Amino acid sequence: MRYKDFKEKMIHICEKKQQKPPKTTDLMYIWRRYIHVCGLIESISMANDMIKFIDMSSNERLKYRNKLANEGVELTPYQVQLYIYMMHIAADEWLRN
Repeated sequence: MRYKDFKEKMIHICEKKQQKPPKTTDLMYIWRRYIHVCGLIESISMANDMIKFIDMSSNERLKYRNKLANEGVELTPYQVQLYIYMMHIAADEWLRN
């Protein structure tokens, strides 16, 4: 997927979830992660599990943020939400191809 298409999908999801669109710096960070994550998806099951991330509750997102922090990835709550959207986009794209 091209960056332009990724950006449009990310903005669409943010609008659908009634959230502010990502800043350029956040979008570029998430885009780089998207490229990496796309190469990690190995199965339909993994992709379907990633799509479920978008429906996480606030408590589940906090636990996920703490897990990332323990792995050395420090993100704000908003960046975590963008990260979850990115995983949804990556998994959905993988399943379509």
